[in-house]
Amino acid sequence: MLLVPAFAILLALERAHAGRWFAGGVWFGLGAAAKLFPALLLPLALVAAVAAAHDDGDALVPSAGATALRRLLGGVALGVAAAWLPFASDTAAMVGDVLGYHSARGIHLESLWGSLLNRQRISGGPVELVFEYGAFHIAGPGAPAMLRWTTAISLAVVAACVAGSVGGTAGYADEVPALSFAATPAMALATGEQCLV
Repeated sequence: MLLVPAFAILLALERAHAGRWFAGGVWFGLGAAAKLFPALLLPLALVAAVAAAHDDGDALVPSAGATALRRLLGGVALGVAAAWLPFASDTAAMVGDVLGYHSARGIHLESLWGSLLNRQRISGGPVELVFEYGAFHIAGPGAPAMLRWTTAISLAVVAACVAGSVGGTAGYADEVPALSFAATPAMALATGEQCLV
């Protein structure tokens, strides 16, 4: 299942790099519909779209950045909608199933949090390694709290990167790509999504 979103990321980044913002957005949307981690790279694409406002050397051409941003976000919307359309009649059940699945499973062994808890397990702590939902997870007293914090931190980092990328022309545009780029592997470690690394 990881091959589809990984391929979608490659196509999305290639299309965005070529200035084909709408097509890049469609691939980001399709990839995020298959698995959420492609959406974590969207802040970088937003930064690049806003940077298109500087496409005339040093001259600022705000309409170019706004057009690129609209095309990118329109493509994302179309990609998500195209993937969602076959399931439109079962949306409520599908959302319930997805949220139930992700809230019921534990901390991935290969995530940063899983590594911290696994260290406790190796040291004889009250933590155990379980195989469920097709993967190894860490279960123990700290796992539910870490799982909640992982979600909150991930959402906060994505929101900060998106807000920074959209406001990136306000004098600190050079710092935003570095922040987004640094945040992506950090979130990959936190969530256990190796494809981002």
